[in-house]
Amino acid sequence: MVGGLLVGRGADLIVIDDPIAPARVHDEPRRRAVNKWFHAEVIQRLNDKTNGAVIVVMQRLHHEDLCGHLLSGEQPWVHLNLPAIAVEDEEWRLSRGRVMTRRKGEALAPAIDSRVTLFRRMLDIGAYNFGAQYQQKPFVHMNDEEVRCGYFAEPDDEWGFPQAAFYKVPERKIMAYELFGVGKQHPARPPRRMTTEEWERYAVWTMDYQRRRIEDQNAEWGPPENEAALLAAYRAGPEEYFEI
Repeated sequence: MVGGLLVGRGADLIVIDDPIAPARVHDEPRRRAVNKWFHAEVIQRLNDKTNGAVIVVMQRLHHEDLCGHLLSGEQPWVHLNLPAIAVEDEEWRLSRGRVMTRRKGEALAPAIDSRVTLFRRMLDIGAYNFGAQYQQKPFVHMNDEEVRCGYFAEPDDEWGFPQAAFYKVPERKIMAYELFGVGKQHPARPPRRMTTEEWERYAVWTMDYQRRRIEDQNAEWGPPENEAALLAAYRAGPEEYFEI
């Protein structure tokens, strides 16, 4: 029993199965107690410290759960990680020369949990729980609203110039795009930089628009009629540009 005394007992193979419940993993004292119990009671019970083995079987629940604690230590643990949705191509070499492959985006057990089923599960339980329990990758930081705030890219405008704005993006929406390919572009993608040519065009358009607004308050943003000449003058220098 997790947390119990193992005095007087020994083994060549020890298997720890789900050492902490999901409802308790965010209780830091309980979480630390499990980690301390493992080092004080479990490792010591191997009859042969060189050839004996300890296997921890668990779903990830927190970045500092027992699995995270062991992987962040100095001991080189063998980590068998099987996310519900593959995040990259996988190849597993089995006994007798067999090889199991899984392509990026494939479900682990599609007959039990298909991609559609997993997508609905993610919407139900939220990004944090799905990332930890199903993808085996708990977030280190996640606010209670499960949203990401920032300055994110929007689709280029009708003229091809990059657009961006400050707003909140639900982590569910980000996970939907990254794992399930839902959406036309990453909802939290950082804005791209303008090329030199785009910047020059934008500068010329802006100055032309401001000049037209002085004469007509209803002037609309758009390409100048003499864009090519303005660009050539802008690149040549301010003296030539302002002569046009």
